[in-house]
Amino acid sequence: TPGEDRFNLGIFTFQELPLTNIFRFQAGLRIDVQHTAARANHVFPQIASSRTAINYSGSLGFNHRPRQGIEVGGQFARSHRNPSVEELYADGPHLGAGVYEIGDAGLKDEIGHGADFFIRFENQMVELEFATFINHFLNFIIFQPLGRTDEESGFPVFAYEGDVARLMGGELRAWYRPSDRLTLNAG
Repeated sequence: TPGEDRFNLGIFTFQELPLTNIFRFQAGLRIDVQHTAARANHVFPQIASSRTAINYSGSLGFNHRPRQGIEVGGQFARSHRNPSVEELYADGPHLGAGVYEIGDAGLKDEIGHGADFFIRFENQMVELEFATFINHFLNFIIFQPLGRTDEESGFPVFAYEGDVARLMGGELRAWYRPSDRLTLNAG
């Protein structure tokens, strides 16, 4: 990869507003300015490329405690990520990974929209939590195998590409405290 000069500046806020003693509203906002410039080196002597981006990410959420020991919550969020210098400009073997990487200077920023939901129960001996999420990404940056081998290095060739992606999942966690000195947990 070429060298890189990177400048980041960001500001953010997170606010939690108790609407009642059992209902809280949460909001977060982050604004970033990033300038990335590729620097020439012996492998990339002619490179002269730069990108400047203004990004925003944010979330809106709620937490509700309908009764003692039970909490339910959820949020909606937007995320934003700029491609790295490797994802943009790589063109050569990566010895640590054992692959030949090919970047794409035309990659767009990765933007995601998502939601999550949780429910939690707890008392003095037991805690149970279930959480689930879904995220939809535009231009999700993937490291795609191309099905061929670089002749000089002998490594498989991979390229960075942008694509639509949907990530979904969940988790279940449980804690049990039979005494003050012992806690068992599983997830």
